Amino acid sequence: DAYENYGTYQHAPDLANTNCAPAYDFVNLDSHPNDDNGHGTHVTGTIAQSTNNAMGVAGIAFNTTIMPVKVLDSNGIGTTLRVVNGIYYATDNGARIINMSLGGTSTNLTERNALAYAYEHGVTVVCAAGNKYQEGNPPQYPAAYDDYVIAVGATRYDRNRAYYSNTGSYLDVVAPGGDTTAYQNGDGYPDGILQQTFSGGNPSDFFYPFFQGTSMASPHVAGVAALILARNPGWTPDQVRQALESTATDLGAVGRDDAYGWGLIDAAAAVAWSPPTPTPTPTPTPAPTSAPKDFGDAPEAALAYPSTGVLGSFPTCLGAGPAAYIEHGQGSARLAYRPAPPYPQEAWDAEPDGNAGFCPTFSPNQYDRDESFRDGDAGLIMPEPYTIVGPPGSESVIPCSG
Repeated sequence: DAYENYGTYQHAPDLANTNCAPAYDFVNLDSHPNDDNGHGTHVTGTIAQSTNNAMGVAGIAFNTTIMPVKVLDSNGIGTTLRVVNGIYYATDNGARIINMSLGGTSTNLTERNALAYAYEHGVTVVCAAGNKYQEGNPPQYPAAYDDYVIAVGATRYDRNRAYYSNTGSYLDVVAPGGDTTAYQNGDGYPDGILQQTFSGGNPSDFFYPFFQGTSMASPHVAGVAALILARNPGWTPDQVRQALESTATDLGAVGRDDAYGWGLIDAAAAVAWSPPTPTPTPTPTPAPTSAPKDFGDAPEAALAYPSTGVLGSFPTCLGAGPAAYIEHGQGSARLAYRPAPPYPQEAWDAEPDGNAGFCPTFSPNQYDRDESFRDGDAGLIMPEPYTIVGPPGSESVIPCSG
């Protein structure tokens, strides 16, 4: 941009109060990256035009600091090497946001790697989606490197997609890009984006032209990203992206679509957005022991039914009384008991009151045991010689009473 008085270059009057960081010119290989095309000055104005100065127009993030890095020549043409060098330079010298109002149809691994480097170093990269919709709508790079950049399409005054704006799966959001063929707002001027730049290739003759393009839309998003980071300086590129996308005004088809991405940026909502509070993961309840552990002298190896050695579990009674009944069985049985919380639950314990031996057999169909327990889980261990008498599946444990 026209950010300094240097030789034939003049500092743009409406950028006089805009902060600038040391920068570099990868075209002329010096530290004076002055604009000799006019495009960069216009783009810079949208991001950080001096504001409250009784002159011209406002910038979105007018207190932000601009680091001019020149990679395009006076004809607006650049090489991949210059662009890549510019990305690394900006990243290594403290830039938090890189606006790239440029693009082409060629993909390049070197450029992709540079963008990955910027992203991994906490730099939010915002790119123009391209102006080639009427020329076959080919994907534009670097905008289509969607893992590392926010791709921005353009809308008109009426919020419809501008006729030139590329569409595609890589498009993330849209922003005002202008349409100089339309006169929708009734001010008598073409509906372009108004900012100060210079005319006729003369970087000392400044005026306020209306431009159009995704190059004009991209700095709107970069400016809002700067406001987001001013409020949340520790945020990552992913958080900045989420703030922009989740608060955008949905246009076109419901939800994300290839014409509008997630929608038209909403600066106030994006700046006010906060990441959702994660839902705490509940602590899983340990699964109960599948079978009582017998510390007594009852053999468990030859259980006939069931294979776990447990017919069932039930709340035991408080106080003395019949503890359980086994229906349709005969033989010997042992009652095992596991205390309920808050009592220790390290193991199941046969004979919890210290009694030894087995329950006496009172009839072929019923065993009972006179035990005293705290409330908890109980089961019955079936040592030999337990046999089933009755229909298969009819075995059950009846909760105690009394």
